[in-house]
Amino acid sequence: MCRMLIASGNFDLNPILDGALLMAKDQNTVHELNKEKGLGSWIHDSGWGAAYLNKDKEWVLKKSIKPIYDDPSLNEIRKIKTNLFILHIRKKIGSEISHDNTHPFRSDDEQKKETFIFCHNGFIDEKITFDPKYELKGETDSEKLFYSILTDLKKNKLEKAVRKNLNHYRKEVGSNIILSIKEKAVIAIKENKFPKYYQMEIGKNKEMILVSSEHLTIPGLFWEPIEQGDIVTLDHDSLTTSISKEKNNLKKRVSFFKRIQLSKLKKTSNEYIEMKNGGTTNAN
Repeated sequence: MCRMLIASGNFDLNPILDGALLMAKDQNTVHELNKEKGLGSWIHDSGWGAAYLNKDKEWVLKKSIKPIYDDPSLNEIRKIKTNLFILHIRKKIGSEISHDNTHPFRSDDEQKKETFIFCHNGFIDEKITFDPKYELKGETDSEKLFYSILTDLKKNKLEKAVRKNLNHYRKEVGSNIILSIKEKAVIAIKENKFPKYYQMEIGKNKEMILVSSEHLTIPGLFWEPIEQGDIVTLDHDSLTTSISKEKNNLKKRVSFFKRIQLSKLKKTSNEYIEMKNGGTTNAN
């Protein structure tokens, strides 16, 4: 249960962090988990972490087990100049508050000469398997999920590996991920029963793209929601996005569209019969 975001392009980090603080304090959005008791009843206070590219285009990770809104070290993050920034704000479920359980997670693939950065919102209440070459540092399902996706990445491209892996888990308990390399990121929303809490949105302008757990009030950004089952690929160089739809969702939409068309066709047919018969209709 977390809040997270990724910003790419030319952006001012301060308004993004200000919006993130509102998310952490549960002062930004009404959703299923705070609607009964109100804003401020579902705070995210179990630590936070950030990953960003420095001036040498190398990944830097910063983590803290303090609530982000009570952590003076956030002032150092505000001074960062970068064109790629990832932030995760944790609300623990089960596993303890610790550095090793704090996102983002990092994995360096020497063979592919690639570094992977991973954040997760939600939980997987099912068995997660992964290549034993990946050694768990913490105790979260999120770290296991990260390694499981990387295991599937051996035989699949990034987007397909994410889709294939998330489809292993049948329970609709909620899982969003951000998985990034230097060139691109993949953001995915698994189908769930809490669509408002697990909603993610894309904010865009000509200079930047921001994908966030919640709509943030940042001047000049135009927002659109990501639908359940979608996998968004964000190209950090071109600042473009592409969306891969879940096949089941497409089938549902096609089926729904066909039902509408058939209903219209039946209505038109009945009206024609009624007109031909002088106002009487026989429908089976």
